[in-house]
Amino acid sequence: MATGEAVPPAHRRYRRPMARRQYHQFCPVAKALDLLGERWTLLVVRELTTGPKRYSELRRALTGMASNLLAVRLDQLVEAGYVERLEDDPPGRHHRYALTTRGRALREVLAALTRHGIHRLGLPDDDEPLLTHLLPESLAAMIRPEELDDGPLTIRFALDETDTTLEIAPAGPPGRRRPALDRITPHVARATLGDGPPRPAPGAPSLPPADVTVRGSIAAVLWVRRGDMSLDDAVAAGLLELTGSRDAVEKVANLYSPEPPSAYEVASPGARGGSGTSAGDTAA
Repeated sequence: MATGEAVPPAHRRYRRPMARRQYHQFCPVAKALDLLGERWTLLVVRELTTGPKRYSELRRALTGMASNLLAVRLDQLVEAGYVERLEDDPPGRHHRYALTTRGRALREVLAALTRHGIHRLGLPDDDEPLLTHLLPESLAAMIRPEELDDGPLTIRFALDETDTTLEIAPAGPPGRRRPALDRITPHVARATLGDGPPRPAPGAPSLPPADVTVRGSIAAVLWVRRGDMSLDDAVAAGLLELTGSRDAVEKVANLYSPEPPSAYEVASPGARGGSGTSAGDTAA
């Protein structure tokens, strides 16, 4: 293989331009969707939110995506300025792909889609692996921004076989806050994922001790967040355990509480969601 090549040569011959559907509307939403609404495009961006990836790493993560289509989508994202090829890799290694400043701004789009998508999650099919490497991004996105206050808060989630910490930082005075684009979301400054108590990366500031530790299952957090089960019921059933001061635990409970139901949902019991699978269904 040629030194520094971004995509294995076996796939280069398939990188023909693909016909792209366009909305042909003079509207910024339509123009964005002309690119970002293409199948698999936002999932490529999703994988790059956790850090730079090589082509082979993206192929492994995006199961079901044809290799030639991945090459095309990467080319489109690079051309549009959302993704860049890193040039500082050692000789003989394939380039890594990373989000640019413009690409990192799409984290807010993915966070909004996460808050909508949790209501469509049922039980995974046999061919749908659990993407635990994306758990920090998902837990950060599931926070209800309107429930945040100006105080810092650090939450540790020990869920199933994962250990995730979110550091929620106040905005701070102008010029002293971390830029939103360097955050997981505009409100969450840092997130870590490991198999034990979190440790910051070398050279990074130490993580503050957790104000609240949440132990239990990923599914239980999801059920509570979307309103399938109350937090009190999840705790009483032994599905979740929250430790910390009363005020801090109450903050976390509010951050991961379900949105108030719409008038339609109030009038039509069972209309909320869309997955057809709830905590009760699973328990049965």
